[in-house]
Amino acid sequence: MYELYSDIASKYSDVRDVALCYAVKYWKDVVKTSGYKEVMEKGRDEGLDGVTGLLLSEKLMERWAK
Repeated sequence: MYELYSDIASKYSDVRDVALCYAVKYWKDVVKTSGYKEVMEKGRDEGLDGVTGLLLSEKLMERWAK
């Protein structure tokens, strides 16, 4: 999750796309990590890149719809 919301991933869509694919593929494990919890807290407190959040949601829904 750190990489998904990093400055580099926000700036470079290729990096963001790799992080998105990884997060979607390993979602059940990702949500169990301390990194996920920290990123979620930061998102609630400070806000995060909304586009990345929307893309992650979209990709998760596409995967689950299969």
